[in-house]
Amino acid sequence: MRLSALFEEFCDYLRVEKEAAPKTVTTYRSRFEDFLEFARLEAKQPTVLTSHFTADLCRAYQYALDRRGCQANTIRTRLATLSSLGKWAVLRGRLDRNPIDQIVRPKRKDRPPRVPRWSVVEDLTSNGLELRAKAIIALLAWGGLRRAEVAALDVGDFDPAFGLRRVRGKGGHEEAVALPDRACQLVAAY
Repeated sequence: MRLSALFEEFCDYLRVEKEAAPKTVTTYRSRFEDFLEFARLEAKQPTVLTSHFTADLCRAYQYALDRRGCQANTIRTRLATLSSLGKWAVLRGRLDRNPIDQIVRPKRKDRPPRVPRWSVVEDLTSNGLELRAKAIIALLAWGGLRRAEVAALDVGDFDPAFGLRRVRGKGGHEEAVALPDRACQLVAAY
């Protein structure tokens, strides 16, 4: 069986059974396409079969990513895509074992997120920015929202006495988010 056909079945599984977001499937697809291109060059064949999906090939791909200058976390996410495919294929009886389980992945490098000092947030919300920018900063800083969550908000989601009645987060989960008075004032002013 062609490895690309197996991957298409895996994408169907992600969409239908796991209800993965379209962007997630697109990310998986782009990462897999990169691996498939590498596998074609390694196998020196236009078609990559499931029998080519081995620990040796995956290890060679890992080393190739390192030679390209990819960071450790990037290599880990690329291998995680292949690992998910392998795990799914083993559960479906398409592979005997997951080839990624046989290789050592690079260690995760923790990088703390860059967070502005609170005085910077207060300066931005009290000085010369337009109302829209102040409201966005208030939602990000006081509400702890992600960019996509702020972008998905509707006017009806805001309650001046409480904050946000409904925030659609990752995976389609909805939560209410209470905001302090200062943040409610800024959003209400907008």
